[in-house]
Amino acid sequence: MEGNGDKSVCKMVQLSVRCMVDNHPGITKDLTFVNKWIGASDTSWENPSNWSCGLVPDQYADVEINTVNITVGSLVTVRSLAIKHGTTITIRLLYNVTVL
Repeated sequence: MEGNGDKSVCKMVQLSVRCMVDNHPGITKDLTFVNKWIGASDTSWENPSNWSCGLVPDQYADVEINTVNITVGSLVTVRSLAIKHGTTITIRLLYNVTVL
């Protein structure tokens, strides 16, 4: 966590692990971060309290949405996006959602 005056900024970072056996590197695996929509406050994507991790998802997050309505009012990039059938995501003008 980085301090910025009275504001705090949290970031998810991409992490990998590699097993070593007898000093020989094994395969590398990326760790994933699943951030689930809980919609605790409203329908706004940008509200951290609406997410299970307490952070708005970033490009390293695997996102799961199992609700009805969400509104996006920012430029969003996530690693993956799983959406329940029947979910409506409204993307405001000039914004987009990018899935890597």
